[in-house]
Amino acid sequence: MKKQLSGGGFRAVLSLLFVCLAIGIFLRYSETASLGQTVRDDAPGIAKETSVSGQAVGFGISRAVRDLPEVADPNWKIDAERSAKARAKSDKQQEKAKNPFNTRRLKNMVPGAGAGRSSSPFVDAALSPEPLLPGVVPTPSVNFDGLSSQDNQTTFGSTFAPPDTVGDVGPNHYVQMTNALVRIYDKTGTPLVAPFLFSSITNAAGGPCVNADDGDPIVIYDPLADRWILSQFCISADPGHQLFAVSKTADPTGQYYVYDFVHPTADFFDYPHIGVWPDGYYMSVNQFGSGFVGAGAFAYDRVKMLQGDPTAGYIYFDQFGTICPSCGGQLPTDLDGTVPPPAGMGNLFMEFRADEYG
Repeated sequence: MKKQLSGGGFRAVLSLLFVCLAIGIFLRYSETASLGQTVRDDAPGIAKETSVSGQAVGFGISRAVRDLPEVADPNWKIDAERSAKARAKSDKQQEKAKNPFNTRRLKNMVPGAGAGRSSSPFVDAALSPEPLLPGVVPTPSVNFDGLSSQDNQTTFGSTFAPPDTVGDVGPNHYVQMTNALVRIYDKTGTPLVAPFLFSSITNAAGGPCVNADDGDPIVIYDPLADRWILSQFCISADPGHQLFAVSKTADPTGQYYVYDFVHPTADFFDYPHIGVWPDGYYMSVNQFGSGFVGAGAFAYDRVKMLQGDPTAGYIYFDQFGTICPSCGGQLPTDLDGTVPPPAGMGNLFMEFRADEYG
């Protein structure tokens, strides 16, 4: 049954729009669109901007991860036993380990917030009588030890601060990265392979980044294709590169298609984040030249990358021009689940602009 948006709901939507700045839908990928073409430039408030195109300069197919030589502690299988012990902790021990802030209401953390749904500028009181937030964070259904910064020391020879711990979950696996290292677990937390350097698979592409493990890792599961995407920048070369590893199958312990893309300018493309969308893999970056020079946005050819096509390319927009000179710290829309967005809907790049958060 359709419901008409009430006046309060409309105000809530407007408030949310003020909280987040949507820089979309100026990036669009499709099988019929040619690289280097601005596909959508008619979004309200978005200035027309010329895109820059690029193509992979390196491509290869990695060895199966399960067949890589063990470069870390040969006794890594004891981690499975350690994980089992962690999962066997009593409820009382888990309760003690909880962050005490998890039991505090939002109104105690942010002055003026949570005073009541009817007085909140962000939520329509008529939508639901339920509290704004639950009192406590639910206990995780699975808890196990993953990679740590110390594992980088053991394998890579140095630690990182911060370790940039990232990961994603699929139907049967959890894949984690901490800067230079990757590890694959099943859904119970049992490690399936030893920790391995990201360069152990990306070296299949060759080139100046063949041994690069430079940090800012990304792990994304593509639920529409049932594939895994791992990525990391390479600053060992000038200009920098972005390395992608796309699993050939749904099994992340198998082989990967590896792509090496050169950045379109000599700027340092920091803090990359990737989102899955039906018509592309979208990436946001913070750009640094002689200081901060705004946000950059990429769309990579998802179809070709999934097929192992070495001609896969990208389009790029420098938002420091006329699109949004003051933007930074953006995230692209990332699709979770198996229900795609409406046909033709472009990806959104968003960031917080509300001064309530400082």
